[in-house]
Amino acid sequence: MNAPILPETAPFTTEQRGWLNGYLAGIFSAGNLSAARPEGPTTPASSVPTRSLRILYASQSGNAESLAFALGERLRGADAGDGHVWGPEVLPMERHAEVDWKAETHVVFATSTWGDGDMPDNGVAFWNWLSTDDALVLSHLRFAVLGLGDRNYARFCAAARRIDERMDAIGAARLLDAALLDTDYESASASWRESLASALGAGAAPAGGSSEKDPVKTGWSKSNPFPAPLVENRRLNARESAKDTRHIALSLAGSGLTYKAGDALGVWPVNHFELVDSLVLACNASGREPVRLADGQEMSFRAALLSRMDLNRPIPEILSFLADSSPAQGDRRRIRHLLSEEGAEEREQLLGESDVLDILRAFPTARLEPQSLVDALRKLSPRLYSISSSPLAHPGEVHLTVGIQKTRLGDRLRLGAASSFLASRVPLGLPVNVFVQPSSHFHPPQDPSRDLIMCGPGTGIAPFRGFLHERAASGATGRNWLFFGDQREQQDFLYRDEILDFRGRGVLHQLDLAFSRDQEEKIYVQTRMRERARELWSWLDGGAVFCVCGDAKRMAKDVDAALVDVIRIGGGKSHEEAVAWVQAMAADKRYLRDVY
Repeated sequence: MNAPILPETAPFTTEQRGWLNGYLAGIFSAGNLSAARPEGPTTPASSVPTRSLRILYASQSGNAESLAFALGERLRGADAGDGHVWGPEVLPMERHAEVDWKAETHVVFATSTWGDGDMPDNGVAFWNWLSTDDALVLSHLRFAVLGLGDRNYARFCAAARRIDERMDAIGAARLLDAALLDTDYESASASWRESLASALGAGAAPAGGSSEKDPVKTGWSKSNPFPAPLVENRRLNARESAKDTRHIALSLAGSGLTYKAGDALGVWPVNHFELVDSLVLACNASGREPVRLADGQEMSFRAALLSRMDLNRPIPEILSFLADSSPAQGDRRRIRHLLSEEGAEEREQLLGESDVLDILRAFPTARLEPQSLVDALRKLSPRLYSISSSPLAHPGEVHLTVGIQKTRLGDRLRLGAASSFLASRVPLGLPVNVFVQPSSHFHPPQDPSRDLIMCGPGTGIAPFRGFLHERAASGATGRNWLFFGDQREQQDFLYRDEILDFRGRGVLHQLDLAFSRDQEEKIYVQTRMRERARELWSWLDGGAVFCVCGDAKRMAKDVDAALVDVIRIGGGKSHEEAVAWVQAMAADKRYLRDVY
């Protein structure tokens, strides 16, 4: 679909009209991401006996889960030889104990990695079991591993690597090498799926089958996003705050999209025009040069940079590209060092702190060609945000709590692709391409009488605002306790009026606040948890659900340690007993985390 062009009579200045036309071109280019797939049954009927195949997944955001089910659909009914067809069963890793492993012959593992190389929450119990001698029961299996990660992190796909190495160590046989995939995983995962099918003797996909859902049949999706009009963009911090957090509201009217409190919203951003123009100039180009993307599509260089390429998170391939493009001996020598094993730490630091323009400026002698640069960039990926609304309280809308990412390095102010897009580059009324990413594990308690404890500092408050609205609108009778923190109370108390109103109405029964910079001693949410250890324990011992949302690398780990201390102090247990208690809470779905 072509982008609409604003007429000359539109009520904008020439400059504004040019800006909006460029924006609409980017939006429509980003939105037209794939063609609809042909219709067909996903589970072909068959009277042929089936051969068992277990597909176990561990997923924090839902991507590994989706790939596991897509693999199951691809293999279901495919020829397994000896007059059998494959009959895959897809299970979360936390249910591994339900499987009669001695009777199984084939297993596939699909897992993401989060935090500092950690297993997703619903894979921790399985990994703990796999690390013991009890897992020797799997030694006769043939297996394969699919991993999702982000190459910008030092422990890329660490969870998948550990499973693959452990299965090999206990004597199981690989069906094929592990697939360790970056954020742009769609085409690579489809290729690996077919390689696995071949290794299983499954051949081509069953006639009429489809390994992915048809967006025309099922509605809006990641590959077929809904253009949701922006209806509210409100700053939540005081003007003098060091932070800029926005309440973003989008209209879902007419979309048919549904979500639950606790789900995430995927946002397809359009890159910052100034950054795109700077890269075009760095290549001494006009932006009109034709380039071909990895999927074979052709478009202009500028359009590709605007809506298809990730300009904020460079990958090592860009260094290889610059090594081939730099005539200066000093630049080539430095790049070779960065690409070597000895330069790995320096390389990770450079790529982690820089965007694509920073990298190009670091090696100014490189001769840059549009196609070569596009080939060296990562495909733009959607950004996932925890939904901060309840469909019961906010029908027809979805709300986000977005912290604007700003970093000044040298003479440049670097902006987060999606956060700056939502905050300052989408006028009210214009669309944002979005899709709902359902959560399989992070929701308010199904039992409305069960108590709920929520710990969400900063933008981690997002899902809990939705939880509180949901609990209020549904008439849940269970008590609610919120731990919230940020830097300064007068400047950074996000949703202050709503939270205090919830407390005044009796929806919020306990509220503990931790503002780290309002006093000389730093106070965090985990500080407040330890201060309230005995009462917290009484809630937990009575069956309360404990939820955490926020930063995975530090906050989530600190809160986890504080939770162990709460159970140890409040419950009078040893450290080992408290750790086991937390593990039991997680297994019972009473310790839930939405971390990033």
